[in-house]
Amino acid sequence: MLVVGTRLAADVVHYPDHDMILHRGPSRRSYTRGDGTPIGLED
Repeated sequence: MLVVGTRLAADVVHYPDHDMILHRGPSRRSYTRGDGTPIGLED
């Protein structure tokens, strides 16, 4: 298994097969569609 990543406090991850983008910050994360529409899985 190969895992590639960083230990940055903030990051953006694209999931093109699912039309989803994860925006991760130091204390929060949010998910949007490719067009910027919020998905609502925030925690």
